[in-house]
Amino acid sequence: MRNVNKFLFILITPILPACNAQQVMRPIPGEAVTHTAPHASEEVPTLSITPSAVLKTLPPTVSSAYITPTISPEYIRESYNTEEWSHYIRNAGIITKGTDSNLWFGMSNGLWSFDGTQWEHFPREEKEDEYWNSGLAIAPNGTVWYSLNSEGVSSLTDGVWQDFPIDLNISDNTVWSVATSPDNNAWVGTRFSAYKYDGLSWSKLTGSEGEAPEFTLSMVADPEGSMWFGDVEGVVRYFDGETWSVFPPETYLENVPLGLKAIGHMQIGPDGALWFSGTQIGVVHFDGITWEVIPIPARSDAGVRDYPFVVSSEGDLWISTIGGFTVSRYRDGNWTVFENMPFLYVRDIEEGPDGAIWFATDNGIYRYMSSD
Repeated sequence: MRNVNKFLFILITPILPACNAQQVMRPIPGEAVTHTAPHASEEVPTLSITPSAVLKTLPPTVSSAYITPTISPEYIRESYNTEEWSHYIRNAGIITKGTDSNLWFGMSNGLWSFDGTQWEHFPREEKEDEYWNSGLAIAPNGTVWYSLNSEGVSSLTDGVWQDFPIDLNISDNTVWSVATSPDNNAWVGTRFSAYKYDGLSWSKLTGSEGEAPEFTLSMVADPEGSMWFGDVEGVVRYFDGETWSVFPPETYLENVPLGLKAIGHMQIGPDGALWFSGTQIGVVHFDGITWEVIPIPARSDAGVRDYPFVVSSEGDLWISTIGGFTVSRYRDGNWTVFENMPFLYVRDIEEGPDGAIWFATDNGIYRYMSSD
């Protein structure tokens, strides 16, 4: 899973572009908010793509229907307990699933693989003090792609590391996101662009003005190999290898909030649809026809920053936020919030091969398996 932690917001805030003042829509938990469709004079983005296996119902034009589900004003509440939660001392920053059903964890001293019983270490130079993981992805051929402290990107193949500084006509090696696609290509998002590695060389993604991504915070491939990108301005981009489709925040939000709208996390869910989360956005579900915005439960009106989420194989949405609750689960239109957690914040969330949910936190790794 893609990880963006607290350092992201410190680093990017000074370079955010100015926004037009508009009213911020703050959905009240328990109140259904139906977004009205754009006026006939407003342009609705058109997809110039062929329906794929992942979005079989994708029409030539995106529907202008916007919905927000009803959420119970009384959250279901659960407390931390050692029957359902397990604690691992290891301190990870990012988690992803491997092709061999192992879970992979990015840590300050490299990568660790866990098969449910044994841990295996693939060491890197130890990072002291604060560190963060900007990307971890595993290709179908088993190659692991990893970026630690945004210093370029590295691959791990059969236990052998290879480093790739991303210095293709840019001024630094800052990497914000890493992904792989079904054709074993690696994709890297930087502060200035996005790049693809085909096993031989790197190429910069290009397009007409405004098409190709710039500050790429998140990305994900669908099963057909097409790519989705999320950026610091809340713009979603789709690339089928030849043609770009661009969806600004106005596509999925009726009232676009001021300031940061960074899309830090993306996933193709078990339903085959695109899911993403963003600061002041909530979680968005796009099935190729309808954009559905799910407000995140918050403790106050101070707003909720984007933090990691995962949609499980059972269709549950798990998320952690700053300004909201440390761990929340969305199921059947209702939120369950977990209280009295032994950690302050979550860096990443992933589902294990047995359906357990794993959390990389400031207090080590935690695993949740429901007793139901």
